[in-house]
Amino acid sequence: GPYFESYDDSRTRGTLRQDLSIFTTARGSHDLKTGYVIERESFHRDNQALDIVGLRDPGYFLGTLADQMAHPEIHYSCNPYTTHCIDPQEGRISTALPVNRNTTEEASGFSAGLYVQDLYRPRPNLSIGLGLRFDRENATSAGYTFFDPVAEHAAYTRLLALSGREAGVSDDLRQGNGDGIISLGLPDDALFAGDISRAWLTTNITDPLARVALKTQTISRANVSFLSGELAAQFPDLFSEGTVDPGTLRSLGIPVQSPEAFTVTNNNLAPRLSVSWDPASDGRTKVFGTWGRYYDKLFLNSVSGEQGTERVVRYYMYDRTGLSISPSLAAADTPNHHIGTQLSSAPPSITQVDRSLQTPYCDEATIGFERELAPEIALAVRYIDRSYRDQLQDVDLNHAVRIDPSSGRPLDGFGAFEVVFPLDQQGNRIPGAPPDLRPVPDGRPDLFNNNPFFNEVLRVGNYNAARYHALEFEIRKRMSRRWQMQASYTYSRAQGDAEDFQSRLGNDPSTIENESGYLDFDQRHVVKVNGITYLPHDWQLGMAATWSSGLPYSVVSRFFALDNAGYQQFRTRFGRTVVSGDGVVFQDEARNDHRNASVLDLNLRTAKNFVIGRNTGAVFLEVFDVLNTDDLRIYTVDPSRASGFDASGGSSVAGPLQLDATRQFGRRFQIGFQISF
Repeated sequence: GPYFESYDDSRTRGTLRQDLSIFTTARGSHDLKTGYVIERESFHRDNQALDIVGLRDPGYFLGTLADQMAHPEIHYSCNPYTTHCIDPQEGRISTALPVNRNTTEEASGFSAGLYVQDLYRPRPNLSIGLGLRFDRENATSAGYTFFDPVAEHAAYTRLLALSGREAGVSDDLRQGNGDGIISLGLPDDALFAGDISRAWLTTNITDPLARVALKTQTISRANVSFLSGELAAQFPDLFSEGTVDPGTLRSLGIPVQSPEAFTVTNNNLAPRLSVSWDPASDGRTKVFGTWGRYYDKLFLNSVSGEQGTERVVRYYMYDRTGLSISPSLAAADTPNHHIGTQLSSAPPSITQVDRSLQTPYCDEATIGFERELAPEIALAVRYIDRSYRDQLQDVDLNHAVRIDPSSGRPLDGFGAFEVVFPLDQQGNRIPGAPPDLRPVPDGRPDLFNNNPFFNEVLRVGNYNAARYHALEFEIRKRMSRRWQMQASYTYSRAQGDAEDFQSRLGNDPSTIENESGYLDFDQRHVVKVNGITYLPHDWQLGMAATWSSGLPYSVVSRFFALDNAGYQQFRTRFGRTVVSGDGVVFQDEARNDHRNASVLDLNLRTAKNFVIGRNTGAVFLEVFDVLNTDDLRIYTVDPSRASGFDASGGSSVAGPLQLDATRQFGRRFQIGFQISF
């Protein structure tokens, strides 16, 4: 089918730049350079969004867990958390629907930079470089009212606790502050306790407190209704069966997101320093070192996300008939596109841009030594250290993990659910009766919603960092006797959590402790040999060989689960779920905690030069992957796809092991021709 999103971009950039070089010989030599650059950028994107619909149809088999054990040849679909099986004839449909199918994103940027640097040579064998660069950038975009769901939740739960409503919904530690303490509030104060005639005094205090608590929560600008059992339990007089009327909420004075333009301004100062010294002043040895700070710019797509597509999530029973049965025999049944009873609905997920967004930057230091070992042969040793700071990433601030005080482990009580159908006295399912959802553990930490008027609140901020440090050994043979060569060995480490701005890191708060690890390009050992020789009759023969240790990959578990407000979440955790005699246990792993196999790659090239009249030409043949290897590069492994375990809906679905990987496609040939005239 069609892709769920299409977009049309336009970008413009105008640059004015001037540089000036000055060479003087006062007290040594000075090579001065200075200049400035001014840039104006703009970004425009038109988005068109379609529905995302996913069907999970587990099949027709029925049975209990005992039946499954007695007849392993039949692939029953059973709930791993209980002793019985859910009716697998009832499939599930997950949908993500755009609030607005057509949206426009716009942003503009203005930046100016000024630099000055001096390469100073006080003596012929010593060079000192000093530099300083100042940049100022403005990124302007439009969005909506900025709010902090964490701070709002703190005020919200505190007021509910004072009003005594936390006690009514927190007996299982799923609501409130998650601290294990259930506040009874003012109604349990000794001044009012035991005197029924004074109850009206507490009501006059607690009811306004509860209404004020609701006003601490910002609601979405989208006029979308959804179901929230939490709101219905806390405010039964406002929400009928959890149905939220945005118009009613606005009339109560609850703050609503409104359009808001904003500008992010950063002033960045970047110093540079370098030293190079020839101890013997013979041109055969060099000791050098550099340190510098290098700023990037905020690319405009990172500040325009608040105008992008927002989606709401709906979860339905799969209706095999494809018809909504009319209760009246006289009326005709109507097609429902196989969408049955709604199990869960959620408010929109949104993107926020941190108004104090900083410019990402890198601190880089290098020290090294070079020595000519023999004529035309030199050895170089370098140590490189790069620290990437204030890297950009979006993080979900509207969900949190809470700890069970009795066990010290994250709470797990409702990630999955059972669908229970009403039965008559004979034990048969009542036709047309809506099912009931019964929360059950899924072996993973539960997520708790901070602001029930939103699903995910993905804030773009400076949350990530990375560090790369390496030790390099290099041997160079300059062109002599018709051949040259370069060989190197690198030992390196790359760690952090700053790989890709579009990655899902930060989207699941339960994985924060496991996200910082080896980066996807981390390689411990890399050996490279490149060489070329010139043969008689204008023939050339070249080779490039690389041996590298394996790149890392992660074991992940991707699944759907419900949060405490009943909103469906698509989650990615690092590790795997194991069903054993002790129950369902999730085994955590660090991100990129596994390694691919090492890889040896050999490429060859031969070329022949010739003369065509007054012009020159060449023909060449290249052979890639001469050894004809089929190395597999694994990015992620999802073992839950093969284990028959799926917590969504509390049922089990057998499927193939899911690998996100690429394989090298063996030996390849390339023939080319070029002419110079």
